[in-house]
Amino acid sequence: MRRFCWVVVVLLSVCGCLGAQELPKAEIFGGYSFAHAGVNKSTTLNVNGLNVSATGNISRLLGITVDFGRQTGTLGSSTDYEFRSFLAGPRFSYRKHEKFTPFAHFLIGDARYASVPIPDVARLHYHENTLAMAAGGGVDVNLHSIVAIRLIQVDYYTTRFSKDRQNDLRLGFGIVLRFGKRQ
Repeated sequence: MRRFCWVVVVLLSVCGCLGAQELPKAEIFGGYSFAHAGVNKSTTLNVNGLNVSATGNISRLLGITVDFGRQTGTLGSSTDYEFRSFLAGPRFSYRKHEKFTPFAHFLIGDARYASVPIPDVARLHYHENTLAMAAGGGVDVNLHSIVAIRLIQVDYYTTRFSKDRQNDLRLGFGIVLRFGKRQ
């Protein structure tokens, strides 16, 4: 009888997690970000950093995402680079699966890069802002109704620094927290 009670408790716990996926009002993502970034035709480098985004879900399919990214890297031993982006746009999610949620988004906004010579004796800083666009998507693995792992996010990331067009790649993964329930 004791074993039967434990089996019932475990089954009820699992069934609660495997029920129909509810639509959260908001999702917040935070995690690692890698980008192959360019500042002009001849200068590209690999940079690492973080990516944070918040999505307000309007329906099971459509949400509005605000995305912030910051990556840093060094070119040789002479210059530190910092890339920042603030983007926003629609996100489309396919919520038919209980275990994972694939999504696609198109984001547009502002990107900025700054360079600082090493050593920073003369305090010579250079920075530039430009229009940026990111189109891509990824997959969230649902662990619970409030927690998911962003297994992968891949974005085609384009900017126009130094009046040259950069076609870059941005990758990321991390944790997604979900809040509220939308009917």
